[in-house]
Amino acid sequence: MSGADLARVETFYSSSRSDSPLSLPRRLGAATVGALLVSAGSLGLAACSTVATASVGTCTNLSDLQDEITDIPAVGCDTSHDAEVFHLAALDDGDYPGDDAVGEAADQACYDAFEAYVGTPSEESAVAYLVIPPNEETWTKANDREVVCIAATEDPVEQSFRDSGL
Repeated sequence: MSGADLARVETFYSSSRSDSPLSLPRRLGAATVGALLVSAGSLGLAACSTVATASVGTCTNLSDLQDEITDIPAVGCDTSHDAEVFHLAALDDGDYPGDDAVGEAADQACYDAFEAYVGTPSEESAVAYLVIPPNEETWTKANDREVVCIAATEDPVEQSFRDSGL
């Protein structure tokens, strides 16, 4: 991949929205993601111009979402996994509104969709969610408006998070 490749930012939010202000994006590995699922921190992972997306219901592993994310590898939901795409949201067209506005809109979209998918309000859930919003480069150069919402747990499961009540 060339230096001209675009980047996307991934921001982790715990199930508790009291800790959800945007932080500065950082490149961190999946081991850190697992630690942050417990400590209610936030993180960012960069991806390149191949804008990562997946279908709602795609199960995956956080360990596969390291460094540059070019796709979200699928695994069977009946096999061991710790993450699942639960919502895709499209942000409004127009000029890039800024990192804070995009992050807040992305977080709100994922928060609003969480309970309907998992079956438990995010504040009461054992499942956290990960937000993958567009950043300024992907917004302007790749016309990226998609937010990918990923439910995640510290301990792997062998079931879908859909209607799980976890």
